[in-house]
Amino acid sequence: MTKTAFVNNTHLTNMLTLLFLASIVLTLVELLFVGGNIEVLRNTTLPPDQIPQPEGLEAFLKATSSAVGISLNICFIIWFKRSYQNLKAWGVEGLGWSPLMAILCWFIPLANLVIPLLIAIEIDKASRPESIDQDGKAWKSLPVDRLVLIWWASFVGAILVSVRPMIGYSGTMTHEFLIGVLEQQYIAAPLTILSAYFAMRMVQQINRNQVQRQQMKNNDFQSFMA
Repeated sequence: MTKTAFVNNTHLTNMLTLLFLASIVLTLVELLFVGGNIEVLRNTTLPPDQIPQPEGLEAFLKATSSAVGISLNICFIIWFKRSYQNLKAWGVEGLGWSPLMAILCWFIPLANLVIPLLIAIEIDKASRPESIDQDGKAWKSLPVDRLVLIWWASFVGAILVSVRPMIGYSGTMTHEFLIGVLEQQYIAAPLTILSAYFAMRMVQQINRNQVQRQQMKNNDFQSFMA
């Protein structure tokens, strides 16, 4: 069986930092158009399916936001899996999941509201340099970092607020429904920004801890060989 090797995620972390910052800026800018779009819906007599689609700057921002969002999600899931895999490379004991589940958990309905948090907690706790011990289980006694909990609470909150207009949706597109969707953005957008900010900080913190822990392991090995 091939032993898993440690992967330094610094370059990926730097890329994620840029994507998180871009996501925050784009969310703020897109929020500026919400009020105008609501007024258009309130004042138009056109059926919803005949209302002109965004053009110019707004259309460009939507396309850019979609591209950034897709890139961010892909890079984050790759980082998430690699970070969990590093725990396996160190021989950390007592882990409840697998690197494969660190990917799949994001795509399982309902479970994706809980399992990613549980895996993130394991990544954060077992990545800290103070978790190093002989039997590989010291991480279990470490407290959960509030940074991880705040990230997850804002992330799930943004999702729940975004899907709220769909509750009771009859399938008929109306002006009232579209206005409700847009109005929810005033709540979802701040939560999305908070989630992106705390996710960025979490990624940076875990990467620093993993690099530091790996360096400590390398130093111990060099001392042993000396």
